[in-house]
Amino acid sequence: MISGFERCEFGYVARLDRELSLILQQLLGETITVLDAPDDSTILSSIVTEEEFREEPDDPVLRMLLPPMSDDPLEAESLRALTEDSLRTEKSARLQMILCVLRDHVAGEIDQIAIDNGQEWEWLRGLNDLRLVLAQRLNVGSEEWDELAQRAEHLLTVACADETASVEEAIAIIYHIVSWWQDSLLRAVELSGGASSL
Repeated sequence: MISGFERCEFGYVARLDRELSLILQQLLGETITVLDAPDDSTILSSIVTEEEFREEPDDPVLRMLLPPMSDDPLEAESLRALTEDSLRTEKSARLQMILCVLRDHVAGEIDQIAIDNGQEWEWLRGLNDLRLVLAQRLNVGSEEWDELAQRAEHLLTVACADETASVEEAIAIIYHIVSWWQDSLLRAVELSGGASSL
């Protein structure tokens, strides 16, 4: 069970069951691992010398989370050398914060997620990063994705009662849920007068 976010006195609240919380925790943990994974070719060189250029990471998930900041290849490599480490740290810390909230939610055996005032945009950015990771895995935007998305939407409407989802369909279902949850939080923020800072 999951509900959309609603405004409350101290921030925003939504309901989330234990099973879905555990799935999101696993996804968060895997994404944090990718962001925090050491890369000797970049980390050591940036410690020893002032790195002027850095190529795109080999990992497709990292390429999705850390896209080029310029269409010009040399400028993109220069900007990546200046910003990649700090962006990885920021994204990892944001996801760690969400992960801690979900762990507390499961440990406390409550069905409500609470976001304090001031943390809503960190949550929105973090949920967006999760969507990007899932989108990369699912090849969102391809012809194959269209068929998979329709199947996932069908399984969501029947609540998977009499049908078993494949691994890819299950991932697509989570993608839809995360997208819907992020959108519900964004709408709640906008209704409360919060300006977009994504």
